[in-house]
Amino acid sequence: MCHRRRSKELHTFLLLLLCISETLATLSQLRLSKREMPEGGAETVLSRKRRYVAFPEGSSVAASICLTIGVIGNPNTEWLSWAENWGMAYDLPNYAWVKEHTRGFKKDMDANKTKAMAMRRSRRDLFGKLETIIENMGFTGHECIARALCESSKYLNVDSQERGNMLTEIVKIVFSFPSDPVYDDEPDIMHHYDRIYRRARREVLDCSVEHAQCHFSLLEMIFGKYSMAPAKQNPQLLSSLYKGRGFM
Repeated sequence: MCHRRRSKELHTFLLLLLCISETLATLSQLRLSKREMPEGGAETVLSRKRRYVAFPEGSSVAASICLTIGVIGNPNTEWLSWAENWGMAYDLPNYAWVKEHTRGFKKDMDANKTKAMAMRRSRRDLFGKLETIIENMGFTGHECIARALCESSKYLNVDSQERGNMLTEIVKIVFSFPSDPVYDDEPDIMHHYDRIYRRARREVLDCSVEHAQCHFSLLEMIFGKYSMAPAKQNPQLLSSLYKGRGFM
């Protein structure tokens, strides 16, 4: 009885192994090149083309977590509650991205170049959206972004500057550029912004004069200067941060 059971199990195992081998052979024929020899003697290589998924330009996938806790009478949240939201968004590959990576990703030797270009590309997208918002407000968006980069390089991103609060550090990251030079294949607008940023660190200049077409400081607006009462406004808001006193 035991011998029959083992023989049946062995037979089942062999059949399963045979099915797996046949499946792998079929898949390998689809994936690998199939070579045929026609009557003329010339060799013809038939291959299955790679397939990619490309989404429309600007598509993204987002994931968020929303938590709400009732302060009085939990879980009752109708009267007084405390909420926390976390969200992440990732850009989906579009046709341009797929075309760029058709032959695979770049080698490790280009890792630093790829990282710097990605950082500048993210800033370029953000600056473009900020320019549109500022222009809808009636100001010159390009000049205001240029002035913000000039002031950030002059007052925030200096070696003697102490670490600031969270808002200060976020502004420093957004309005700054990697130390790697801008490469030739990058857009001209990035070369222009990079020259403004580096010049402000290298020369002594007044950003409000250099970019006089922008009539307000975007950095000072972020830090709340224009929301203060006139008597409490500090005309030297950025220079006070440069001396280590901070914004808040």
